[in-house]
Amino acid sequence: MAEQNTFAIAELQQKANDGDAQAQFDLALCYANGTAIEKNEEQAFDWLKKATEQGFAEAQCGLAGCYFKGKGVEQSYRRAFEWYEKAAEQGYAEAENWLNEQYAKFANIHFDDDKFTRDNIIDFGWVNKPNRLAHYNIRGSRKWFEVAAERGNTKAKNWLDEQNIKFANIDFDDEKFM
Repeated sequence: MAEQNTFAIAELQQKANDGDAQAQFDLALCYANGTAIEKNEEQAFDWLKKATEQGFAEAQCGLAGCYFKGKGVEQSYRRAFEWYEKAAEQGYAEAENWLNEQYAKFANIHFDDDKFTRDNIIDFGWVNKPNRLAHYNIRGSRKWFEVAAERGNTKAKNWLDEQNIKFANIDFDDEKFM
């Protein structure tokens, strides 16, 4: 059995070295979980990074998780958010859901004050660390909820309906919501 695992990892390693994004992602998972190979978070991050360079959405979401948790790389909420957004922009549902969860947590905050910008929330540590990254702005949250709702996500549609009632008099295209 160990011989089979060694062969499978060697074959996977070869495909990953040849630039196969799926193999790079799979090898990253092996390193991250210690599956058939010694666990190594730095190697997992490196292989995820290679797969993301090819636009592999699942790897982008995984890389975001590494940045968010500080696994194999220095923790960076800013980089986590950026990679979740890249994956979501490709329609990767897990990333869309992650963004929606974060936005929903802060849906009732008044964002009229300039201090509630995406960069400041991250820079000043205004994050709900035990419950993941905080919400950045109303306009941004609506974007991802609208995307999810268009794809048939009932929870996203319901959230949008609730927000439309709450914020009926707000122009979300106004510059202050960027």
